[in-house]
Amino acid sequence: MQKMFLKASKTKVVSIKDFYEETGCLKGYKHSEWKKEKEPDFWTIYYKFTSNLLLWIDFGCSMKKYGTKPTPKLEEIMVAFRDGETEYQLISEKLNELKSQKPKSKRSKALTEEIEWLEYLDKNIREILPPFTKPFKFNTGEKTCAESITIDETKISKSELASQYVVLDIETNGLRTANDDLLSISIFDPSNGKIYNRLLPLELQPTVLTTYINGIDDSDIEKEVPISQKEFNDLISEFNLENRTILFYAGGNFDFDFLDKYCKRHKIEGMERLTFKNIKSNIAAERFMEGKITKDNLCVALGIEGVSEKHSSINDCFLEWQLFEQALHKNIFVKEKGVYIFSDEYVIPSSYLAECPKLAQFSGIEIPKLKYRKRLLYEYYLPADLIKKVKKFPNNISGISVERLINYMIGAKECDNTEFLCENSKKLQKIGQLVTNRIAIPVKDAKDGSFISFFPEYEEHVKRVNEVNKIIKSGIEEVIDFIKKELFKNKEIRTQEITFSENNKILALCDLSTDDAVLEIKTFDIFNSYKTESVIRQMYYQKGKKKLYAMSIIFEMKRTSRGDFRLNNLIFRIHKVMISKEKE
Repeated sequence: MQKMFLKASKTKVVSIKDFYEETGCLKGYKHSEWKKEKEPDFWTIYYKFTSNLLLWIDFGCSMKKYGTKPTPKLEEIMVAFRDGETEYQLISEKLNELKSQKPKSKRSKALTEEIEWLEYLDKNIREILPPFTKPFKFNTGEKTCAESITIDETKISKSELASQYVVLDIETNGLRTANDDLLSISIFDPSNGKIYNRLLPLELQPTVLTTYINGIDDSDIEKEVPISQKEFNDLISEFNLENRTILFYAGGNFDFDFLDKYCKRHKIEGMERLTFKNIKSNIAAERFMEGKITKDNLCVALGIEGVSEKHSSINDCFLEWQLFEQALHKNIFVKEKGVYIFSDEYVIPSSYLAECPKLAQFSGIEIPKLKYRKRLLYEYYLPADLIKKVKKFPNNISGISVERLINYMIGAKECDNTEFLCENSKKLQKIGQLVTNRIAIPVKDAKDGSFISFFPEYEEHVKRVNEVNKIIKSGIEEVIDFIKKELFKNKEIRTQEITFSENNKILALCDLSTDDAVLEIKTFDIFNSYKTESVIRQMYYQKGKKKLYAMSIIFEMKRTSRGDFRLNNLIFRIHKVMISKEKE
């Protein structure tokens, strides 16, 4: 009996006796029964019983990428091989053992409860466990490539691109290329409607854990065999893969890496002769939108039909081709939920460069490596009596409102860049809109450091923000004086002044500036943040021959005894910043 998965990471194989010992004889299984059609919950233990296995599955929690919801993460699988006898006998033996202890421990509530559980289990175990069949083993033999090929003439594309590409998609039993199984592989030729659709057997793991995603269950693949070298060679020939580009859509190079690992495990040669392209590499997205640019979300945004809750590799091939055919053979930029075709004529805001490094690649811009030095010039804490009255709101409106308040108190003259920025935005062709759960509260500037709500439902929230702003305003005159006198030497101060890189491919907007100096304002600790690089790059493009200053407005939070958070300090910290290019 082959047991490749005995060596698999996170899988522990034990005897039936040890399985019962470690699980308290299946204690709690009624509330933790595996539901193949349901996504596992975080931090939950599950029991799964098959005709030849007892499985205990432990899930934790993972956050794969910024902008995505948390996902269940496999922590461990404990598995025992059934033999059709021991799994029943051990229950009876344990029950008899505990009953023999009962006279000596008549008052033991725990012993009584354990006996009651085992009596229930002994009576029902043959209904709880599926009928036993021979232990898990792999099938041998080969499949021909032709057995897995069909033709769907309704899927033939009229695009001139069709003859240059085929589309690949896979379904897997997890995200680990070395330890999770490849469950299916599909290839679609849009030029003639030819489809290769192939299920694959479990080899590294004892059971399928992703049925809720791809609809593939253990029973679907129990008679399948691995791909052979001959089948792989025939596949290359049948689809002329050596002369086509193989498209896939994935974060990183997931599909390619999984297939490559599978071929290496099976000593299949030929991957090195093939050309692959991740069509997601044509997409640049803001950091918070990165997790939203899934294949399904893009299809919905572009009006492509056929998205299904259950993923199948062949249906995903069809969707990926339509995405590529319609838009993704061009460079795509996703910002503020909008999906745009990128244009070389677009002048890129410097704040996007760290968030979307592909933008520089799209425009052929060489981004210099920068180094910086900083020197603390000024630090101010809002007085404690005012801190007690100030609240930090859960969205970015707190930061925006404080920045606007400072502009008002300083008397900064706003530069009118509206026409240029609008014309620049028009250079991006909008082709779709992503759905996101981020809520933007629509407000307008009251020109006195406060906001006015556009909609009645937000009036109370905006009112509370304005009240907090008044409290902050009463305590920061010293900060305003320092900025006006020490940084800007009482000269006329501008806000939103626009500057350009030498090649006019990058723009930067200055928070506050004069002819001699620029002050960049952020509502976080600039030099203790993952955004430090982004801010430094932004300031580099504001620089020219001006002096550079950076102000961090830090809402320092403290956890209370009740477990919630309150504002502990509001800190204004100003640094002088010196930025230069690193030598090659």
